[in-house]
Amino acid sequence: MNKEYMKTRMLTIIMLIFTFGFAYGQENPNNSKLDKNVVEISQLKSEIAELKSEIIELKEKAQWKNEIFEQRLQQASDTIANQNSLFDGFGVLYGIITVIIALIGIALPILTYQFGIKPSQNALKEFENNADKKMEDFLEKSRNKQIEQAIENIKSQNPELKSNATTFLSLTQHQGFTDEQLYKLFLILKSADIDETTKGQIAFSISNKKSDYATEYFTTALQNNYVNIKYAAIKYFVNIGFDNHLNIFRDLISKSENKYIELVTLLTWLYSLNKNSILTVINNKDIVDSLDQQALKTLKGALPSLNKTWRIEENEFEKSYLNEMVKKASSQQA
Repeated sequence: MNKEYMKTRMLTIIMLIFTFGFAYGQENPNNSKLDKNVVEISQLKSEIAELKSEIIELKEKAQWKNEIFEQRLQQASDTIANQNSLFDGFGVLYGIITVIIALIGIALPILTYQFGIKPSQNALKEFENNADKKMEDFLEKSRNKQIEQAIENIKSQNPELKSNATTFLSLTQHQGFTDEQLYKLFLILKSADIDETTKGQIAFSISNKKSDYATEYFTTALQNNYVNIKYAAIKYFVNIGFDNHLNIFRDLISKSENKYIELVTLLTWLYSLNKNSILTVINNKDIVDSLDQQALKTLKGALPSLNKTWRIEENEFEKSYLNEMVKKASSQQA
């Protein structure tokens, strides 16, 4: 039994060993494959982990790039917005400039006409209307400058300058002189440095315009019987109103040594100045009564020929006070 037991036990052990050996022999290839699979799985896991890490990294990079992209996109949006705003501003500015240019295009012709062409037309029209006046003003200014120079030249010691100056004044005297110019000329007339001939020429030049200076000067000249001034004085009083100054001529004749010559000279000059003044003189009682008998006697034979010169109407001459006094003086002598 023990032997059988031992044999069975041995057989059992051998079978176990064989079984384990077979099992071990069967299990090694599987285990190797499994290990290989495990290794591959481990590698795969490692690769998966690395891939996951890379994916995470890529995801992070993608997220970072997205953030950068979003920032760039925001910047681009801001830039576009700014550009749009700028373009809008330029658009508004362009619109304003366009409107301004349009307004200028409309207004410029109007302004050009209003402030350029129209004033020129008005100026031209005004010039045409006032051309004569402007020319007169220009000539007057030019003449006044020449007169001022002539007045200065009269004071010169150069005979040629003095002669030219008095000639110029004589040629322009009909246009008259300003009060200031008259005053300067009267100062020259009263100056002892000016010769009598020059004074006579100056006096003639200023005898056309009434002034207080001229009235005073010519009255004094006749009272003092300035020979060179006499004709200019008579001309002056004829111009300003001979009838209002008859007393001056009455005194002139009454103070004269040769009353006949004085009267005839006066009447002869009056004939060249104002013929009607002759009638005034020969009918003025004060003037005729200032004649002496010698003058009346001389006039008796001279009156007919004088009347031919004076050309007084015969009936007016016959009725004159002078003719009556001459006849009366003749009858008394007879």
